[in-house]
Amino acid sequence: LADDDMGLGGSDNFAHFSQALIDNKYARLGFSQFLLTWRKGKNTVDLGKQVVPWGLLDGVQVSDRFDPVRRRDFVFAQVKPERLARWGVRWRTRLSSWQMDSALVFDGTVSQQATLGSEFQLTAPRYVAGLELSQLGNDISLKLKSDERNHTLSQSTLGMRLSRHLGAGEFSLLGFRGPDTEP
Repeated sequence: LADDDMGLGGSDNFAHFSQALIDNKYARLGFSQFLLTWRKGKNTVDLGKQVVPWGLLDGVQVSDRFDPVRRRDFVFAQVKPERLARWGVRWRTRLSSWQMDSALVFDGTVSQQATLGSEFQLTAPRYVAGLELSQLGNDISLKLKSDERNHTLSQSTLGMRLSRHLGAGEFSLLGFRGPDTEP
């Protein structure tokens, strides 16, 4: 829920199946996450709407390239988790001293943008092609939208992460293919 001045952020870049059941200026109702988990021995399989956190988020998404993120609040706000959950399947297992984590996400959702009038607006020079706000005039509506989002193989994300603990740190290799999650 939000009052009129806060905004809930746009969902134009969400796949159809990830759209909220109710979505208007004051309220949004939908699944944030929905997960069925099966465990046996060294294997774990998760099926549903989930987050696959394979990196760190620091406001500019430096090392987490798998998950789309919310860009509707101030960059470092922790009001709501910043990663967007998507529909797919994830399989984790141990291979000797290595951990393997793989995921196939059939959800084309790529980001959530702030809407005009939201608490955090996309008016920084990098979002308006370097123009000053006075050059844009009164209409600064920046509708950032990707191609139509859906559940197709071309818009799915496939990835695998191999990692191994080394004392207090961790070494990992990550590979993935999928849509660009940057706006």
